[in-house]
Amino acid sequence: MEEELSPSAIIPTPAPKKKRWFKRWWGITIIVFILLTIVFAAVLIFQIYALINNPENEVSDLKVYDVSADNDPYLGSPDAKVKIIAFEDFECPFCGEAFSIIRELTSTYGDQIQFVFRDFPIVENHPNAPKAHEAAECANAQGKFWQMHDKLYQNQENLSVADLKQFAIGIGLDAKSFDTCLDSGRFAAEIEKDRTDGIAVDVRGTPTWFLNGYRIEGVVPLEDFKALIDLLLAN
Repeated sequence: MEEELSPSAIIPTPAPKKKRWFKRWWGITIIVFILLTIVFAAVLIFQIYALINNPENEVSDLKVYDVSADNDPYLGSPDAKVKIIAFEDFECPFCGEAFSIIRELTSTYGDQIQFVFRDFPIVENHPNAPKAHEAAECANAQGKFWQMHDKLYQNQENLSVADLKQFAIGIGLDAKSFDTCLDSGRFAAEIEKDRTDGIAVDVRGTPTWFLNGYRIEGVVPLEDFKALIDLLLAN
């Protein structure tokens, strides 16, 4: 005769444990991306160091691009030893991620560097980007490019034309003049010129940085960016 277990003696089946974020596919993807970014930055630092200290080194094939700052807005000094020319998209999430890093760099290094912002809206992925870039140019016409620059990156999810006009009021622009500028597409050709210049120097996505002509793609961790700048300042 088989002994039956009473209901109270039945051991409940434990609920399946949820996978931790770093074991899920998206968590693994994030970790791999971060590791690749760090490795890329480390390799780039080594290559730049080798090229600077041994120009005849045939092992290094790191290309130096001739990139113009054009007449675009900049922070720092045009006479700085280190020039960073950035091609960015105001609606690009990676540019948004890099925003605070760049602000930290420009604050830390001041006139030791020149940081130049050039337009590279990728309309296929970011339909609001072209008008956002026009808004920044219209703000620049009133001497407030960087105020609009910061506002756009702080509000990447709200870049409709109506939003842009509210930002203009918020940073103290002449609203009527700004609205006329934005609605007319006054700076559309200037933005397209930046895009054309970027394509000519192999810009394939955003953000793309040129440090004294050395091309770097994607978000670079703050400490790695500082290491690159310090290396170029020391040579």
